[in-house]
Amino acid sequence: RSEWAGTVYPCVPGHEIVGRVVAVGDQVEKHATGDLVGVGCIVDSCKHCEECEDGLENYCDHMTGTYKIGRA
Repeated sequence: RSEWAGTVYPCVPGHEIVGRVVAVGDQVEKHATGDLVGVGCIVDSCKHCEECEDGLENYCDHMTGTYKIGRA
């Protein structure tokens, strides 16, 4: 239906993601095959700007999200 332009299928749309690890590399130590893992809507931030230091990572100009966002 072309509702998700630019999407490569198969795809499960959303911004909070949960799944099971199906494979890991030789140097991976934190997760193992079969682990249940999840990601919130913010994956990472700079952790050094005023917003991050105030606990407002969602306002960080360098945050990595799981969806496209726009700012005015």
